[in-house]
Amino acid sequence: MKEKTQICIRFILMLLPVVMFAQASGFIVTNSNDTIPVTFVNDIKYFIDIEGASGSRIKYFNQNGDKITSRAKEINGFIVNADKRQLYFDSKDGNFLARLNKNKNGRLKIFPAITSIYSNGRVFHFIKDDEYKEFSFKSIVDMKEQMTEYTKDCPKISAKFEKIEKEFSYEDLVFLFREYEECINERID
Repeated sequence: MKEKTQICIRFILMLLPVVMFAQASGFIVTNSNDTIPVTFVNDIKYFIDIEGASGSRIKYFNQNGDKITSRAKEINGFIVNADKRQLYFDSKDGNFLARLNKNKNGRLKIFPAITSIYSNGRVFHFIKDDEYKEFSFKSIVDMKEQMTEYTKDCPKISAKFEKIEKEFSYEDLVFLFREYEECINERID
């Protein structure tokens, strides 16, 4: 009986940090592209706040409850499970870089950028078929015009951008970007 009590106490103590701090769950992607489930030391808000920035290491608990720090050179990346979508971070040049699109090897890559405190817009970097394009949206009109033109190779998505009349949340924008990614990756030239 005493042994069962000790096991229960250990289990509760192992879960306590997750419950107290609402840590984010997700996966580490190893250099051999295996995905390992982990619980990150930081909460989801931390990862959403750094989306667009870069960092050189990540801290997490493995399945045994061991706290581990991995540097960008040691793993291929990581995925964080957020409320509405997954957040992707790839290892590149010794740092982790956020990526908005799902398919790392598809025709389209989308990277958010942290904007200067002097600009009041959002900046996104798109690479489509190895062609780089930067978008800076300071207003709904900017976003609507630029994205309607850019997505014209997928009329269904271009029409959605053209119909936008009011402010769009960041999450809604990410979902439209991902729909566009799916559309152009399905298209056969």
